[in-house]
Amino acid sequence: MSVAGAIADLEALRIYLRLEKLSIAGHSWGGMLAMAYAQKYPDRVASLLLLDTGPMDHSAYPTEESAVRARLTPAEQTALQEAKNGGQIEAIERDAFFADAGNAKRLPESIPAGEPLWYEPAGNLVGPDLSTFDVTQGMRTLRAPVTVVFGRLDPGFFIAGQIWEVQPNSRLIIIEHAGHYPSLEDAAKTAAILKARAAEMP
Repeated sequence: MSVAGAIADLEALRIYLRLEKLSIAGHSWGGMLAMAYAQKYPDRVASLLLLDTGPMDHSAYPTEESAVRARLTPAEQTALQEAKNGGQIEAIERDAFFADAGNAKRLPESIPAGEPLWYEPAGNLVGPDLSTFDVTQGMRTLRAPVTVVFGRLDPGFFIAGQIWEVQPNSRLIIIEHAGHYPSLEDAAKTAAILKARAAEMP
């Protein structure tokens, strides 16, 4: 599993479906993949819908990490210093990705019983590629319409501004009382936004 492999999978799907262009929607890492595909195949993208996407450029990771850790309680800060692996760090930081910390329990509840959270195994495989990830130029020159949907309290909310700086024709839709997982915190509004935007996609 790699970024290049995931891009190739999308392109293979486009060819199999005999579509001239794809409209691609992606959340978090999925948004990064959508942008990466658009950078490699700009003429094969009809539109992008980026839901609480990860950043365009790996240089933004420290900013996002700082935003997450600024939300931690003193006890969580101490626990973070004592964490021994990525799984422990993720568990400590999880609440910071939600508008209401109590909603954090909805994330593991959304995964089938006995299954790991997808990013635990996938992160180990894609991680090396993400350390050099940069699709800024591709987003700068992309002609297809871009819709960015963000929970207002997502620690990565600043990414929406970065996308607008390079893609001023992009459109931002904000879900006010949600963090990184608006589908878990405001499912009705998120569904309505996604359905409306999907209906408008080329």
